[in-house]
Amino acid sequence: MKSVLPINKIIISLFFLALVVVVGNIFWWSNWPELFSGGSELMTLLANLAIGYLVSYVFYLVVVRYKEYRDEKCVISIILPFVEKIIKHSVLINKKIINDESIFLSKDDLKSRLSSIKCNDLIPKSFFSPETTWDFFLIQEKHVCQQQIQRLFLFISRIEPELIQLISDLDDCLYYSHLVYIKNYPEDMRSENLAHISNSLYDHNVIIQKLQGYLNSRETGYRRKAG
Repeated sequence: MKSVLPINKIIISLFFLALVVVVGNIFWWSNWPELFSGGSELMTLLANLAIGYLVSYVFYLVVVRYKEYRDEKCVISIILPFVEKIIKHSVLINKKIINDESIFLSKDDLKSRLSSIKCNDLIPKSFFSPETTWDFFLIQEKHVCQQQIQRLFLFISRIEPELIQLISDLDDCLYYSHLVYIKNYPEDMRSENLAHISNSLYDHNVIIQKLQGYLNSRETGYRRKAG
């Protein structure tokens, strides 16, 4: 496939070309004798066009790029808490399963743990968590995450393609679909274990890990810009 030069590189290249034309005309070329009839008028025309381009470029930097920079800082300050909340509620599930939110289990280990957990079992108690069953807890955490995803989609024209892809993958993940089925389980099926969602939960965790990597990189960049 034929490569296409990015538009930003073209704009910057034309800027430096225009700068060379203007500086060269002021200090050297304007004093040269004409090489052909009308050469002086042609050089003056090129120099005026170059000056016009330089002025337009400065206008572009001040009016367009600076506004985009301010908008980017504003949008990042808004969307990062949404991403952080998705990760927080997702890793909370791990904390309840293995009592360690920093560890993502392998597929086999996750299946082994979930095979011992029934839908209607109570989740491990904690000071901040009310007493509830696993099926209700998982569905509740899913709803919280999907609320944050929908809020992120409101900024879809402003956020990076990488984040759009990650939240789209998360919103469409099989794990969320499985929880919809679990929500509609009749009472007699609520005594089944959760091993059947282990693979989809593992795939969900992989996306969360990627989202954590995105968050870490953007928080570092945001702090540098803010500083």
